[in-house]
Order: sequence, then C-alpha cells, then structure tokens
Amino acid sequence: MIKTGIVMCIANKKAGIMTSNGEFLYIKISRVLPSLGEIYTGELCKSGLFLYKHMITAASLLFIFMSSTFAYSYYTPVTTIVVTINPSISLEANRWNKIISFEALNSDGSLIVNNVKLKNKSIDHGLELLVKEAKTENFINSNYINDKKIISVDIKSSKDSSIDISNFKNIVDENSLNIKFNTSSSNDKNINITVDNKKINTSSLSSSNRENEFTNKEKNSDNEGKDPNNNNNNNNNNNNNNNNTTTDSNSLKKPALDSNTTIKESITSKIKGELKKNIKTSTTKDAKVKKDTNTNKNDKLENNNNNNNNNNPSTVKKNQPTKKTNDSNKSEKSKKEKNEKDVKAKKH
Repeated sequence: MIKTGIVMCIANKKAGIMTSNGEFLYIKISRVLPSLGEIYTGELCKSGLFLYKHMITAASLLFIFMSSTFAYSYYTPVTTIVVTINPSISLEANRWNKIISFEALNSDGSLIVNNVKLKNKSIDHGLELLVKEAKTENFINSNYINDKKIISVDIKSSKDSSIDISNFKNIVDENSLNIKFNTSSSNDKNINITVDNKKINTSSLSSSNRENEFTNKEKNSDNEGKDPNNNNNNNNNNNNNNNNTTTDSNSLKKPALDSNTTIKESITSKIKGELKKNIKTSTTKDAKVKKDTNTNKNDKLENNNNNNNNNNPSTVKKNQPTKKTNDSNKSEKSKKEKNEKDVKAKKH
C-alpha cells in the first residue's frame, strides 16, 4: 500500500510521514532521501505493527500466568483454625494469614457466620469479629465469664507460620476471657503466636495468669516508694514462688529425677553422720590418752620421791625414834596388865 504525506522524521531507511487524514505512518525510502517537511510518497511499512502485536500478546500471556499462580497460591489453604466458644467455627487461611474459607460446625456457629464477613480478613481480625459477634448473640455473657469457661483455638499448619493476634488479645483482656491455644503441624513445622511482632507464651492469655501479673505489678508499684531492701526481699519471694511452681511442675513431669536426688541427699546425710561419729571417737581417744599419760607421770614422780626419801639418812634417823617410842608404849601396857591381874588374884 502506497501512502503520501509530509515527512516528519527519517530513521533506518524509513520516513515518518503525516497524512492528510492525520495519521502518522512509516514508509519505505527509495533511492533519493527526502528532506524534512517535504511531501513524500512511498510504500507503507508493516513490520512495526507486527512487532507491537507480538509484544502485546507476550505481555498479556505473562500477566495471565502471573495472576494465575498468585491466585493459586492465594486460594490454597495452609492453616486450619477451629474456634470453639459454644458455637464452633472452622477457618482456613493461606500463607499470608488471610481467611479464604470458613464453615460453621454446629447450629450456633451458623448464627455467627451468617452475621459476619470473614472472607479475605486476617486471622487476627477474624477471631476478633467472632468474639464480638458471640458477645452480641449472648453466647459470651457474665455467667460465661464467671464460670471461667475456656475458648479453645486449635491451629494446624502445613508450613512454618507466624500468626499475629494483637487485636484478639486486646478483646480477650477487655472481657477477662480464658483462651487455650492448641498448635500442631505436619512435618515438624513451627507455629509462632505473636503480639506486636513479639512471640508470646499462649498460657499467659488465661485470666488467672493475668490476675497474677496485675497483682505483681501492684506490689511492685507499692514497693517503689519503700526501702530497696524490702523490694529485694519481695523480688526474692516472687522468685522463690516461681521456683516452687516450676519444681512442682517438674516433679509431676520427672519423678525419676526427684528419686535420684532424694537418694543422693540420703547418702550425703549418712556420710556426714559417720564423719561426725568418727570425729567424736577420735576426740574421746585423745582425751583418754592424755589422762593415762598424766597418771603415769604422777606415779613416776611419787616413786622417785619415795626412793629419794629412802636414800636420805636424815629421814632414816628421824624414823628410828618413832620405833623406840612405840616399843616403850607396848612394854608399859603389858606391865599395867600384869599389875591388874595380880590385884585381882589377891582379892580372890
């Protein structure tokens, strides 16, 4: 096809012309190069349009492929959540923690599901909506809270996942509800429950633990104005209480370890008792040995003194007059006895 128009540009043996109808087209250049602004006639080039068509089709095919893969990954369930209040509801979420399907497991659950829009909501927002709707339908009331009934949340996942429950935790704290999380995964995958991007212990969501935390905070606030020693004592008491609770739980879980520890303690106590006995016997023996040595020394000293006295002549002389006096006394007594006998014989 031949077209005629004003030459607007020249590039790669092609001339861009503007036709009388206002069309901008590329035509082939013959042997003579046209000048800009000149009216030129040539055969229309169709290769450019052909390339544009191929580019458009390739881009559209790529877009369709990308959108289909995203849609497949978006609508494939990864985690399953079963919420049991009194109504029971099952939720399925994708890898981005978006709810893609839900199902009521009983008649009470259908009442809540019909009044709540859960699709494409996050797990956190969906759990919050379920608790609010259960409260409006009077499934959660003052009796439910006073009886300390437990809301169980069972989570199963086929991949590693981290689920944020910040909004859900806030509504649980506001209503003083007891929540129990049960997490399980296939192929040993990790399921982390987070609040404000921080991993939490799910047992802390129970009302009893929250009350203990609140009382501990009050005690700490009261003790701030007191002596630091009292604060240290209170902290030590709290640590001892925590240690007692942990030891109680460990005693339930590991009785074998406690038996071993008791055996060790009994053995050590026996060894200590035997050591004390040995120490006492050794001390008594030492005392006896000292007494025997002292008595032997005293006997030796007495014997030495007696020997010295016998060897000294002065002591012998002193002892001789004593013997004489004794003999004289005996002779006098015998004389008196004879005289008495003579007197008696004369009388007869």
